[in-house]
Amino acid sequence: MFAVFAGMQLSLLTVFLGHGTALISVATTELFAGLQKMDRAQEEASLDLGATPWQTFWRITLPNLKLSLIAAGLLIFTLSMDEIAVTFFLIGRRQYSFRWKSSPGSAAGITPEINAISTLIFAVSVVLIVVWYHIRTRTIGRQVQELLERP
Repeated sequence: MFAVFAGMQLSLLTVFLGHGTALISVATTELFAGLQKMDRAQEEASLDLGATPWQTFWRITLPNLKLSLIAAGLLIFTLSMDEIAVTFFLIGRRQYSFRWKSSPGSAAGITPEINAISTLIFAVSVVLIVVWYHIRTRTIGRQVQELLERP
């Protein structure tokens, strides 16, 4: 309703903005949890050693929030895929489609477009989960090694 009231052309941009607005609380919650777990002594040491606040953010804070950022991105992606109703309200009347020749499955109501989009969503989801898993296991491995090396 806000997009129509503001005179915006309903398009993929309004879908992006709508999903972002609806799901920003998920990212905020995840990042807040990451900030709570972060060791503030690293930031203080960086500032004490002469780094500017921006250098401290880019070199200390942001790398420490890497897992929280990835987790927030995965959650937002997953929840966004579930928000079909929001998409229909924000897309307008213009139809976006892929063009392929008809296939035997289209007679049963399953079009090649649905198959292609489902495959893309599945592939992107698997890739993101595998990347997150590798980053997470490396981080946990480093933390365990640091704990074992402590006197």
